[in-house]
Amino acid sequence: MFTEPTNSTDINQSHTKGKKLHNTMKILFAEDNAAFRLILKNQLEFIGHQVVMAINGRQALSLIRETKPELIISDIQMPEMDGYQLCEAVHADNSLSQIPFIFYTGTFLSPEDETLALALGADRFLRKPVELKTMLQEIQLVVEKKQSENHPPPPLPSKETQTLYQKTISRKLNKKQAESSLYREIVNQCHEAIVVVDQAGHLILQNPAHQHLFNLCNPPSDWTPAQTLGEEPYRQIQDISNQTGHYHGELLRPTNHLPEIYLEVTAFAIADNGEETATVLILRDATDKKQEENEKKILQAQLIQAQKMEVVGRLAGGIAHDFNNILNAILGYSELALLDLPENNPAHNSIKIIQSSGERAARLVRQLLAFSRKQILKIGPVSINQIIGDLNKMLSRLIGEDIKLQLHLAPNNYEVMADAGQIEQIILNLAVNARDAMPTGGNLSISTDRAEIGDDTPYLELNPGAYITVSITDSGSGMNKQTLDRIFEPFFTTKEIGKGTGLGLATVFGIIKQHHGHISVDSHPGHGTTFTLFLPEASSTNAATAETLRTPQTLAHGEETILVVEDDTSFRNLLIEVLTQLSYTVITAPDGTDAIRHIEEHPLPIDMLLTDVILPGHNGRQVAEAFTKKYPTAKILFMSGYTDDILSPYGLHRVNFIQKPFSPLTLTVRIRQLLDQNSPKKFTLFTTPQSVGDTA
Repeated sequence: MFTEPTNSTDINQSHTKGKKLHNTMKILFAEDNAAFRLILKNQLEFIGHQVVMAINGRQALSLIRETKPELIISDIQMPEMDGYQLCEAVHADNSLSQIPFIFYTGTFLSPEDETLALALGADRFLRKPVELKTMLQEIQLVVEKKQSENHPPPPLPSKETQTLYQKTISRKLNKKQAESSLYREIVNQCHEAIVVVDQAGHLILQNPAHQHLFNLCNPPSDWTPAQTLGEEPYRQIQDISNQTGHYHGELLRPTNHLPEIYLEVTAFAIADNGEETATVLILRDATDKKQEENEKKILQAQLIQAQKMEVVGRLAGGIAHDFNNILNAILGYSELALLDLPENNPAHNSIKIIQSSGERAARLVRQLLAFSRKQILKIGPVSINQIIGDLNKMLSRLIGEDIKLQLHLAPNNYEVMADAGQIEQIILNLAVNARDAMPTGGNLSISTDRAEIGDDTPYLELNPGAYITVSITDSGSGMNKQTLDRIFEPFFTTKEIGKGTGLGLATVFGIIKQHHGHISVDSHPGHGTTFTLFLPEASSTNAATAETLRTPQTLAHGEETILVVEDDTSFRNLLIEVLTQLSYTVITAPDGTDAIRHIEEHPLPIDMLLTDVILPGHNGRQVAEAFTKKYPTAKILFMSGYTDDILSPYGLHRVNFIQKPFSPLTLTVRIRQLLDQNSPKKFTLFTTPQSVGDTA
């Protein structure tokens, strides 16, 4: 093939030389490759020559006799009649023998090929590629030499020339056969399925991989790729490959009578003499790859969702922590006021309303803490079947008579490590959601089972091990994908204004995550919804116990010295007021650094440390460590809306802890019980009793 001139100067120079040679030279070019023909035609016509094109030797000879060109340029390897045969025929015709003849080939490149070409009467033997400038120079030299020579009749090919021709052609044919065998072996050994079809789609050849993929060892005579790829996909492949010469894409093979597989398809057309004669299809089974991609997308979506929920959870936890301090002041001062005011006082009812509103706010805060996984749990081995069985009557009343409740509990009495009260809340929340999705009645099913999760789990949050599953299925309206993507976000709801806070499922999500479990949901519009809970199975070694205290209705007095560490000013003042009125000596610190200073510098012994967990400077755990170092037998009571994992080195089952918001009654009883203990042990679990301000 000619190489393009490098710039406009080269083209102009070539044009000038072309004019010197002959302004209207007629050139015949015999070439079976359409691209080569087009390039030469455009280049020679650009500089003023007339070009006659032929696609094989036989057509070229006919056009030479008809048009009498002034120059012949010919490829060697062509169908019907090759270039050698064309050159011999031209020089055997006295009326044509004086026309300059140039061979231009990219296949016959050996010295023997050139010797044969010159022996047959060719004037030049050029090897592809040649720059246009060089080609024009060679043409000029050939034409000038031909014009200056006398024109004796060209000699007929000698016996040696004929022998050389036969050897050359035989060598080329053997090489072609060897190449063809090599190519066929490569195709046969290829793992990709390869099939070649004609323009009508009929089979020309296929490799073993294609036979195996489609079970086509003996395809019927009327077989076409449309039968295995589908009529419409195959038509699209043909249209695109015919328009652009190439196609690459994916398709799902029809499943009417064949297994469903994903295919990567590459297709391209094969042209002969400029006309498309066949289509090559290369097919790769991409089913496993597609499944891996889908699993990767699912895991990626789970990761993104988990990260999003973690961010929102941290935000919710932070808001709940600050709001808890505000609620402590509201609930605490309202309780003190109610203790001081007689019931017939006009302000008594107003303060009661304030207290009730504070309790509702406390419930909302607990839901936020549940979502953010910051609430304090009483973890222990509990029977999941027993929890559901105990809720049976309540669930029946909750969902109404038009919804049929069915329990399918596992025969084994599986235990999970969980807070029983929180698991009850999860089941009740999901049952309420199911009821709302079935306004005209339906079925609600709750089932339990056991599952072993391995390393190949599709759930990112679950470690390998044994889990107890709880599935809650309704026959309601179901949910679309847009709803499913946001279902666990706090304050997201599809219910009417005033009929839901949007915290129900967010609370469920947070509780499950705090239990190191997982919740999945399967739902489609019009086909109901199934929530499946995964909870770690309890082992015989992780049992825990809890002690529940009863709260009397009077504040407990004392004379001990208590160091109170709280960063919220209003709540700190409330603690000072309550404890001072009860005759305690109170030392206060607004942060951990100031608390440690008091511990080190206070001249008299301190009997108890009452400290928030999350503090500026040093946190509550660090303050407790400094306190224990100086007062090894003194008592410590932590208080917080959530711990932010600060107490995790101890474990909540080993520390004295009271959860915000709490009432003055609850606090003073807790303090009094700790101080009255004879044992110096400080790491004992105390659960928050139900009292004023302690709402579920």
